[in-house]
Amino acid sequence: MITTSANAPSMYVAVRGACDGLAAPALTIRPTASGRHFTDVPAPGGEQWTGSFAVGGGVVAATTHVPGDPDFVPRLYKFPLTSEVDAESQIHRVPLPSMRSSLIYVRAVSRDGALAVLVVDTDQSGREECFAVPLTGHGPVRILPAPEIMSHVFDVSVGPKSEVVLAVAGAPGAPQHRRILHHDLGGTASTSPGTVLIEDGDHGIYQIYAVDLSPDGTLLAVAGTRDGGGTFAVLVMPVGGGTLRELYQRPVSWADPVEVDLSFDGTGEHLLVGHGDICWLDISNGTCRVLTRCDEEHWMRVAW
Repeated sequence: MITTSANAPSMYVAVRGACDGLAAPALTIRPTASGRHFTDVPAPGGEQWTGSFAVGGGVVAATTHVPGDPDFVPRLYKFPLTSEVDAESQIHRVPLPSMRSSLIYVRAVSRDGALAVLVVDTDQSGREECFAVPLTGHGPVRILPAPEIMSHVFDVSVGPKSEVVLAVAGAPGAPQHRRILHHDLGGTASTSPGTVLIEDGDHGIYQIYAVDLSPDGTLLAVAGTRDGGGTFAVLVMPVGGGTLRELYQRPVSWADPVEVDLSFDGTGEHLLVGHGDICWLDISNGTCRVLTRCDEEHWMRVAW
């Protein structure tokens, strides 16, 4: 039996797709309490969800494509995180800046729901850029360039003070080395590679998979592996540096997905973790509640 506290989120978003790729991903809004039904959110007419989405400030940002489109041009939409979503009146298309790629991933939404961070493959060399796009359709689009030619941005978190934290693979002489970089979005553009907060090898971490900032910007949550990649663990540490505290760990399974979802709730008291099973962790004591069990036939991404 899963129960929720008075200040805990009552809903989260999940996108579920078949591992064989034969069915379009399904986007649903699910309750954190047991015994209640989830809500299926249909894509706008003639389109399909791509599986790329993020949540922040009660706003969901997600991409679609038109089946059969040879260019696979994605479209960005926003809608409220609610158990009743009307596709006609609540799902709104967000204008995108001109981009040289159709490979666009929604990696984060700011906690006020005003800004989405998109990761874009800009060319065949593997170089990526991050675009901070206003979900209101107003204001400048800000660009965070990739720090190295062969880098890959596999997770993003937006903090409370115009700050962005990126989890990046790629370093000079070690293209698969993973680091967490801190950027300041105070200006209209950034050319700095960012400040390194933590990287593979720090504090016994074998490889970093996901990262999130707490709502007040003081804590950094990290999902990764240790013991030479044999153990999956979720840890928290002060952003300014300090000792990591382990909240959760389990042996790595051969069936584990390649990506990890990790996000604080609005209170900073809980973490949503998607890596196989969808789990809800209590920051104070590490209590883990399983919200949804995984199965080997489907992949699932989550956020709240």
